[in-house]
Amino acid sequence: MGDFLYICIMKDLSKYIESILEVLPIEANYKVWYEEGTYLIKIRVKGLTYVDDITQKQLKLLINNLLDTYFPKGSIKYAINLLYYMA
Repeated sequence: MGDFLYICIMKDLSKYIESILEVLPIEANYKVWYEEGTYLIKIRVKGLTYVDDITQKQLKLLINNLLDTYFPKGSIKYAINLLYYMA
């Protein structure tokens, strides 16, 4: 938990969050930036032929769970935008 104190002092964790997202078991491009107190996470998922609400909710749940393991719940504010394209 000592690392979390150091992380809280840092102003922008965008690159750190991108590196965390790289461990996800999906093929995607990630872009994270900090704007007005919120980390905006843009994820372009490759190769999905069909995406519905359930798929989107599952991907967001996977991302939320991953970030919750690195940051205590509610310690950072973020929004996730999922985009899909065939590669």
